Amino acid sequence: MQDLSSNEKPSLDPKFKSYDNDKMKIQKFILCGLLFSFSAARAAESITVNPWSEIRFIGMFNKLAKTPDDLNAETAGDKVNPLKDITEFGIEGNAHILPFFKLGLRFGGSWTQMIPSNNPSTPTSFLAVQQAYGGIIGRIPIVDDKVLRLDVFGEAGLTRTHVDVQTSSGAGTYSKDGSPFERVGASLGLGCDTIFFFVEAGNEWNKLDGMTFQGNISSPISSIDLSGFYYGVGVTFNGLPHFLKPSK
Repeated sequence: MQDLSSNEKPSLDPKFKSYDNDKMKIQKFILCGLLFSFSAARAAESITVNPWSEIRFIGMFNKLAKTPDDLNAETAGDKVNPLKDITEFGIEGNAHILPFFKLGLRFGGSWTQMIPSNNPSTPTSFLAVQQAYGGIIGRIPIVDDKVLRLDVFGEAGLTRTHVDVQTSSGAGTYSKDGSPFERVGASLGLGCDTIFFFVEAGNEWNKLDGMTFQGNISSPISSIDLSGFYYGVGVTFNGLPHFLKPSK
């Protein structure tokens, strides 16, 4: 009788299976954001708000300025698609601290997984990048009226990054906590009074030096550059509910 055990597909290292769960968490976050946006839109007319502040939800697509060839080379032998771009998401809250200046905080993250070009349902080789970030953002309004918003901004903060590699010959994890990043750009929004839909574009500087490595890859690298041009779309809610800052 033929031994079928030799035809069994190799399974992923258990720690890498967590990526499916992480992906589901991000999808749930985006879904909750959309549901919140819809609910807020329906309730906007009945909510008293203070126009001194705003909340933004944004999804971004970061096109890497320089392809990380050293990192991609580790999985090229297994025909894993090269890492060229990263999808990010975030939430921001800001407020006018001066008539011509808004100051706020933005938090978010990204999750990107590259798999072999033949797109297997259960890849045994992959390259996965996870990053969480938090930063201080300042915006200078250029146009700020009831239907149109235009501003320029700058942001600076810190990231926490994990890059996991699994190939037929080995596996490893790169990590870096507290790495600085910066963004500059502009955003344009259209809406009515309380809710605006906007587009945003800019450049991000996000180079990770001195990464720590654990695993059995023969030639690990020490630096990864995730900098590049990005663009995104999102929704802005003009004003926090009045009970968060009672009107005088």
